[in-house]
Amino acid sequence: MNLRLTDLDQDDVTPIEMMRDPIGVLLIDDKGWSAVSVKAGVSETGTGTPSDLAGGMSWVTNCAYETMRAVSMAIGRSDVRLKTSDWFKPDLAEMLDDWGADRYPRTQRAEFLARLTDRVMRLSFETIRAHGATSAAREQAVLSQIERSASLATGFRTTLATQMEKGAPTDRKVVAATVGAMKFGAFAPEEASVSDGEVLMRLRPPRLSYAEMVLSKRVPAAGKWQQAHLESKDLITDQMLSALKALDRPVLISARIVPIRGAEDPILATWTTPSGPGYVRKAFPLEEVEVLFGSYRFHDPLVMVGPAWKEPAGKGLLDALVSACGAAELAHASWSAGVVAENVLCGMMRLGRAPKGGNEGVTVPESVWIGAHDRIAMLPMIRALSGFGLTLVGGYAGGVRFKAPEDPEMISSAANAAWELGMHAQMGLARRIREMGSSLNADRGLYGGAPERILLPLLMQTGRTGQLWKIDEIIETDPEGRPAAFLALFS
Repeated sequence: MNLRLTDLDQDDVTPIEMMRDPIGVLLIDDKGWSAVSVKAGVSETGTGTPSDLAGGMSWVTNCAYETMRAVSMAIGRSDVRLKTSDWFKPDLAEMLDDWGADRYPRTQRAEFLARLTDRVMRLSFETIRAHGATSAAREQAVLSQIERSASLATGFRTTLATQMEKGAPTDRKVVAATVGAMKFGAFAPEEASVSDGEVLMRLRPPRLSYAEMVLSKRVPAAGKWQQAHLESKDLITDQMLSALKALDRPVLISARIVPIRGAEDPILATWTTPSGPGYVRKAFPLEEVEVLFGSYRFHDPLVMVGPAWKEPAGKGLLDALVSACGAAELAHASWSAGVVAENVLCGMMRLGRAPKGGNEGVTVPESVWIGAHDRIAMLPMIRALSGFGLTLVGGYAGGVRFKAPEDPEMISSAANAAWELGMHAQMGLARRIREMGSSLNADRGLYGGAPERILLPLLMQTGRTGQLWKIDEIIETDPEGRPAAFLALFS
């Protein structure tokens, strides 16, 4: 007789696949609709708009909010949860462009996206479990909360709310400055639309590597903040910046900022507009002030100093993600793992849930600093690529978007420069560049990122969909067998 022994505290662990609701993709166009869910075993298509969908699950849609609302009302069931296209941060169109699958027929696109979204959801839940921040008794409640969140990133933010918000400053001045400094990404709203004759270029470093880099930076620890009293109360000077930097503590500066005539910088101008209502940001971490200092003057400053530094809460989630994949090499080569990492990073830049009876979400210094680290990290990439005549649309979580005229030489030159900066093109963009008759650089020796993390960028840059898919579908297998399955691909 063969006996198998297990630890008592592990014997009752419920498999993740039994705990999560199915998720599916609903695509609607002028010819009809297609709905596919891997876990629910659904594959349906029809004309018009759907009047019924499988319930007890979520459906990510490609339709506008008004259409989504009309579909929801037509179905009339509360257990059918319709999600916006960008629920996973890269929206469905960006996912298709990542894989060069944007030209597939609608039904095939729905099947393709359903596989991807199912992997990302599964791996996200495995990451939460590997993180171990939630007791087994509360795990199901946490996973259900993520499924019902406004986005996956918001779900991760809610999961870490206690860790991020414990000991957050309560002083009125610090709270006001933190709210005034809150910003994610860097966007040029006036350039958001892409006209006929223009190409949208999405370029980025590998998602997981970038998230690890940003979340390796220090953020303010909990504790009491102090006010720094400056010799000159009218204007921040070079000497003041040096003295504040020498403190080696978090510094938040609230001031009236004024552009220096003749030193205007359109890229840095995207930093000064708020993410929320208002005309201009009112406060900045010292790290951003140092970058902005050559283009802006900071008048009538109020300088607040935090107690100490700490590691970002999200770093533990990224470590758990790598653990859930089974091997760092697989995690960095997997597209799905990269999307989970991007959502973790974006979640750390989000507002927390509004307290009961309140309308405003909770803002913490940690999120302010992570947003600043993201902008500072993207700045060299944006500056370098802007030099090719591209127009910045925006940048967020390492992904930068430009628009360019349909000029093959300009587009290919910029994409090749991005490769040397450690970035890669989407497969869809890489295909369009080749269709224009231009070449795309994929030389290992010229790649500007970590050589040991080149596999995913190389497959994306060269359009090898099949090889990347074989790597990524390993996420659909049991976690224990993933490292061996990954190694088997290269044996």
